[in-house]
Amino acid sequence: MLDAFCDAGIPDTIVETAREGLRRMRQVLCPFVSLLTPLLAGETARLINDPLPSEVIFGGAPTWAYDMFVREGRQAMKAFLCRDNETAHWIREHAPPSERINLLGNILFAVEGGLLQSRLNWETGLSLRGMAEHESQGVRCPDGAALIEMMRAELPLLNEIRAGIASAA
Repeated sequence: MLDAFCDAGIPDTIVETAREGLRRMRQVLCPFVSLLTPLLAGETARLINDPLPSEVIFGGAPTWAYDMFVREGRQAMKAFLCRDNETAHWIREHAPPSERINLLGNILFAVEGGLLQSRLNWETGLSLRGMAEHESQGVRCPDGAALIEMMRAELPLLNEIRAGIASAA
């Protein structure tokens, strides 16, 4: 497949990036994603910088390290969901208790992992980003746009809870 990319005239940098992704991840998705580059789509792309929130360090780790995959992160999310805030209200209203932490964790990943420095901005990329953020948050959240914005606004509250848990550990 990668040889066919070369034969088709796809730039070496794109082919080698796909090759490295395939080598490291062993997923055929890597080469296919490379076909979405603006260069191949004939689209104009420009670099932009998303406005990043201030990074807070506590317990020797940045806030985003306390996610749904670590005990302290799950504790913080559970406490956050018990508080009186818009995000927690929405999640309690739309998801059963057994799914709430994972839903919040996925939304939190979109909030904390969705902003970048030096991000390529082009039509197809914006469309894919919208699908990933807003349409791929699970069956309980068919459009995550509003929930992501709620969580983004309430991130300081979650970070306050995370800090309390980290200092108690």
